[in-house]
Amino acid sequence: MVTCLKSINKGSHVLAGTQYGSVKIWNCQSGKLLADVVVNSTPVFHMSLGADDSLVMIADKNTARLWTLADFYEATEDEYNQKFDKPANAETEEQVSNTDFSEEQIDQPSTQIKPKCIIEYLGHENFIKGVAISSLSTIAFTCSEDKSCIIWDLFSGSRLKTITCNSPIVCMEIDKIESTIFLACENKNVYAYSVEAVVHSSTNVKPALIFTSHSKKITSMALSNNGKLLVGEEGGLLSIWEIGPNKKEKLVLKKYAKKGAINNIMPISELPYILDFNQIKDIEKFPFLSGEKAKEEKFQQSYKSPKSKGSKSEESKSAEDTSTFIPIQHPLNLPEMFTSCTELIPKTRNDLDNEYLTNYLY
Repeated sequence: MVTCLKSINKGSHVLAGTQYGSVKIWNCQSGKLLADVVVNSTPVFHMSLGADDSLVMIADKNTARLWTLADFYEATEDEYNQKFDKPANAETEEQVSNTDFSEEQIDQPSTQIKPKCIIEYLGHENFIKGVAISSLSTIAFTCSEDKSCIIWDLFSGSRLKTITCNSPIVCMEIDKIESTIFLACENKNVYAYSVEAVVHSSTNVKPALIFTSHSKKITSMALSNNGKLLVGEEGGLLSIWEIGPNKKEKLVLKKYAKKGAINNIMPISELPYILDFNQIKDIEKFPFLSGEKAKEEKFQQSYKSPKSKGSKSEESKSAEDTSTFIPIQHPLNLPEMFTSCTELIPKTRNDLDNEYLTNYLY
């Protein structure tokens, strides 16, 4: 069973952690399994990638380890070469495996390929609940049920600073400019700390903000691109917080998103894909897509591009070639998604915000 999932190389490959403590890498286009290595003695629940997708940090019980993806590829290829008596310089990913995304391949225990990690981060006394690598790949963050969040020097493995909370930490988030770290705790509160204040202080600093009013245990958390903090709870309740310019928190909305716990929140900042309706067979079988096709046809009739002053043959040719590839409106109606095509959406930003907050946020 897959327990953790990350996309790498701009979405061309997928990195998956499994319940057997292994990590697998697939090529998304071909479905080929490129790497299959054992990294943990426990299921892989928490991973973080470096800015250029060359490094990956993985938590195992109370220890975090740093690996290079190149080692995963090389270890898998070496194992393949030994198994089938191939030369050490055997070529490319097709020789590594012909397996695909089949359920059997995902659920089977991994082979015993165990590449060596670069660095181990030791210091937590209980299970790690989150890991993160900074955008500059210079420092790393880990949080744990032992109530601590540790800031590490990424390549030396030395502990730089420690934040101590008064309750076990459930999950963490770091803003884009890495100025603030948000720690969700079992006491149903979220604490926001200034990274600069933590790094330059000789004592344990107080949180800059505390987000309260959560009715049940916090299970997930995410930051949207427009600065809102999204907090999911065990009972399916979603809280959206806004942080003002005066560093004051404001609860924007609380809404039941689903019946069970909200285990994951993933804001999307741009149109996720471009789709050609003409290439889809039996589109009527997919209500969402057929509905979107009807919307786009209506849109093309309402918003026609101005005709060029060419010959009649050129005009008819341009009419036939109108917009073969059509952008699809994703169910997650995020305001940021439409920043590059706001003229196509006859709604205000507030309308989009409200629609975003009430749709599929789990």
